Amino acid sequence: MITSCLCICGVAFWTLPSGIIGSGFALKVEQKKREKQFNRLVPAAASLIQSWWRMTAARHPRLVATWRIYRIEVKRSNKYHRHTGSSFAINALDSTSDTLRLRNGSSPYNASLNATSLEKTCWRKVEKADDLSVNQRIAIRMIRIIKYHVSKRKFRQAHKPYNFKDIMDENAQGNLKVMYTLADIQRRLDQTLGLPKSYSIVLSDKEREQLTLNAKVQRLETKLSGLERQTNRVISLLEELTQRSHNEGKDVVMNRIPNVAEEITSGT
Repeated sequence: MITSCLCICGVAFWTLPSGIIGSGFALKVEQKKREKQFNRLVPAAASLIQSWWRMTAARHPRLVATWRIYRIEVKRSNKYHRHTGSSFAINALDSTSDTLRLRNGSSPYNASLNATSLEKTCWRKVEKADDLSVNQRIAIRMIRIIKYHVSKRKFRQAHKPYNFKDIMDENAQGNLKVMYTLADIQRRLDQTLGLPKSYSIVLSDKEREQLTLNAKVQRLETKLSGLERQTNRVISLLEELTQRSHNEGKDVVMNRIPNVAEEITSGT
């Protein structure tokens, strides 16, 4: 007896935690999958929203902030002529496209002239849309439209399952939905046509026959026949009344003709 109780307790002790651990592990795996899917969707959604907003903002020059992310490239050319000597004369021009010139002074040596040109790239901030030319703004709009469509395609791809198991799960869920839809359509058709399996067993055969489509059509035909008879009766009554009124008017005219003749005779 004691051994049996200990065996039962041991089995219960080992079985219950395994079920709990198994269900908890399954929930944890499902949570990880959802987090992974969410982490895949967040960057794609953020990129899509950003691309859409930039595409929309590019149409309005008054939105200054959307143009400040760009820089204009300004090249500075540094040209100098080197001679063999020790003294240099420097002339500088101050502008966005300045050219810094370094020139030698007089030299006691008679050597060949070497000219060297160095270009330095600088960047200037864009503060408003007017700082850019029309062609540059058109190019920016086109680039933003392309980026928007690319972001939209990536967002759609992020919604798709990324492994074979997820594809199978998605197909299984789709098949279940289709099966439920077909079963519902079949049930409605059975109720419409009045098939026996669509009604409960407690209904009698007479009650089932009254719920069939044939019985409903017969009741509708009976009502339409009664309505047609009533309509025909009303039409016949109207025709009779019209005939009576016509006959009465004709009699009145015939009775008034002698009176009119007598009046004409007495007047003459």
